[in-house]
Amino acid sequence: MVPLAAATERATGGCLVPVFVQIDNSAGRATISSAADPRPNELFAPAGATLGQVSSREAYARAGAATAFGRPVSVGGQPVQIGGMDAVGSLWFRIVLFGQPGPEPPLGWTLAEETVADMRSQLRAVPNQQQITTLRRILASEVTCPT
Repeated sequence: MVPLAAATERATGGCLVPVFVQIDNSAGRATISSAADPRPNELFAPAGATLGQVSSREAYARAGAATAFGRPVSVGGQPVQIGGMDAVGSLWFRIVLFGQPGPEPPLGWTLAEETVADMRSQLRAVPNQQQITTLRRILASEVTCPT
């Protein structure tokens, strides 16, 4: 896909600039547990190891996306100006839920009214609002690839 987009960019003299928006909707890890953590059950160790691999793949993919979109360049590798500014930070944006005190929510947590209200309030939290504000500014700005 990238070679085709880069070829199109060169052929048209345009400026194709990808933006990566990652929205994590899984519950954050609890910071305080209301019950003592039980000793790990050795019977479930293989499944735990497999799930750990999946989790590490997710972290690896997240880091890869942050690196790939960390510099504002076009698909052809040209430097990008957004809104006439050279110094634009990353084009990778992440909207997340934060860990909350207490036990982890049950499996059907997305249906609870309190959880929906909490998720909405976290969307308005400062880190998420900074990401959303910057993303909106970039999307509303003129993007150019000065040559």
